[in-house]
Amino acid sequence: MAHTVYDVTTFKGSVSPYKDVGKVINEIIAGIKSKQTTQSTRPGVTANQFSFSVPAGNITPSGADPTLVLVAGGDRNYLATNNIKANLDVKIVLDSSTTKTKLLYTGTSDQLQAYTNDYALVATP
Repeated sequence: MAHTVYDVTTFKGSVSPYKDVGKVINEIIAGIKSKQTTQSTRPGVTANQFSFSVPAGNITPSGADPTLVLVAGGDRNYLATNNIKANLDVKIVLDSSTTKTKLLYTGTSDQLQAYTNDYALVATP
């Protein structure tokens, strides 16, 4: 199986990753999802490595936990077996408009910030 590597430091999105890495990652995910045009090509977000290494002094507001993954909406979102490596505490955020989202081994319970109760989580130990 071929793998595509996305490097947020070189991705040409609407904003610099040094200004808003969460937005860049969500643009990458949106691009991937836009190519998934049939149910059989919609596996969700699985088996990825999310790496985040930004000096703490570059985070605004100071002391905030950056959002690494934002699930901004939708029904039956599926994130599984993703690996997160970061030099700071980061968050996986579920927007209040998400429903029936499944997060399986994608982050720790401390990394999840959910604005909805309609999700299932099997946390990474």
